[in-house]
Parts: sequence; structure tokens; C-alpha cells
Amino acid sequence: MTLINTKELRKVKSIAKELAEVVAVGLEKPEKARESAEEFITEFFVLSDNVDCIRLMTTTEVWYLCLKRVYEITDKINIYGFLVEADVPPSSSYTYSIDLTQTNVCCVCPKFLCASDLGGYTKLTNLVNEAPTDFKTKEWENKYAARNRPMPSDMGPSLLYGDDYVVFPKRKVKVVFTNTHPTETAHCIFYADYMEMNIDLALHYMKNIYSFMVKKLLDIMFER
Repeated sequence: MTLINTKELRKVKSIAKELAEVVAVGLEKPEKARESAEEFITEFFVLSDNVDCIRLMTTTEVWYLCLKRVYEITDKINIYGFLVEADVPPSSSYTYSIDLTQTNVCCVCPKFLCASDLGGYTKLTNLVNEAPTDFKTKEWENKYAARNRPMPSDMGPSLLYGDDYVVFPKRKVKVVFTNTHPTETAHCIFYADYMEMNIDLALHYMKNIYSFMVKKLLDIMFER
């Protein structure tokens, strides 16, 4: 997780607002997606503090805020809660899976939270897009947002400070809680905003906006 101070957070929110407008244009007018992203990148790198902004731009926080802004200003994203909560007996596991492959939607949320009242004894495994899926791009299959990750005892004040989630479209999600305590039952919680988007629109978003802009950032940062 990347920690940022209040001043940096304001900057992130400002960038997210501008980026949300870019994404909104790209979703409303697909033919303008690359042009809009290119214009944003060009303006972004004339900022006097662009080195610091690069660091902020490449954190998941700005993408989470961007998607929330897109939700506010368009009808392309719906936001619901994705909550998995369970009491896990000693020395055992609990598994919850969701499969959207029979629908025309997916989730694009880039942040999650987790916690347990037996922090240190409980582990989280979160597998996204377990094969087989209906993606043509195999690189999006079998991605772990967490693998045997020790769960904290406090979820923190905000999703903004949660853990990075894989940012590409999620068609399948598997949440596994493992309790290693020999005698006590653990109460475990996993939460993410279920940011629902049409699958075709999400693929367009990833290909023509998110992935394109990340590539441009990398090209500029490393002069490739």
C-alpha cells in the first residue's frame, strides 16, 4: 500500500477528477477514447511537479477515485457492495465464489479491505478470473489479489487506504478465509466496492484508456 499525506491526497483527487472526465468521454464516445487519453497525458506532463505526479498517478488510489467520479457523472458504472463475512472454525477454511460469466457485466474495483478478529491466525486468498473464463486475453486469468495474506484486525477508515486489487475486469472472484488457530473460531470479513460495468465497455476501457495510459506513463518514465 502506498501512503500519502493530505496535500498529496488533494492532488490525487484533482488528477482523478480530470482523469474521470477523460474516461467518461472515452466511454460515451469510443472513437474519441485514445484522442482524449493522449490529450490528458500531454497536459499532465507539462506540470512543474510532474515527477511527483507520476508517482501519484501510478498508484491505485487515483484509479479508485477516478472510477468513483465516473460513477457520479455517467451511467456507465453502478456501485454496490461486495461483502463476504464468515465465522471460520479452528484449523479450517471458508470459500466464497462469484461467477459473472453468464452475465454481460463485470467488476472493475481496484481496492479491497479485509479483517479478522484473530488477526495473525487468519489468512486471505483472493483469486480473480480463475480459468476457464470467457476472456480472449489469457493474461487476465488466474490473478491473485492476495495469496495467504495475513489478515489485520482493523479494516481501517476508508477503502481509499485499502489494499490494491487487480484492476482489470473481474468475471470471477474467489475469496478464501483460512483460520490457523487450533482452538478458536475466527470472524473474517472481506469487502470491495462492486463497481459493475458492461463487459464490452470494460474491455474497451481497459484497452483504450487504462492500459494505453499506463503504457504512455511507462514510456515517458523510462524513456522507452
